[in-house]
Amino acid sequence: MITPEEWNRLLVLAKLELPEEERLSLQADLEAMVAFAQKMENISLEKSDEILLGRSSDTLREDALGPSLNRSRILQNAPETEEGFFLTKGNF
Repeated sequence: MITPEEWNRLLVLAKLELPEEERLSLQADLEAMVAFAQKMENISLEKSDEILLGRSSDTLREDALGPSLNRSRILQNAPETEEGFFLTKGNF
């Protein structure tokens, strides 16, 4: 629970002047966020390493050569093309 003194200090630091109804709504939202963060402190991370080790994203794979794709086939679904290239919104 955020004390009235802490809440007033937050409003001063944020340079906020709010109507009472908005202040109470914002205070309730902030208290809910703090409560959620406190719940996160109790989460056990003991098994997280085991889970992550099986799904490592930095594992390298062997490069394999293969045939190139046909340019006209690649561009057939492009909304706009010019001289064999995709056009994007940033093209001038």
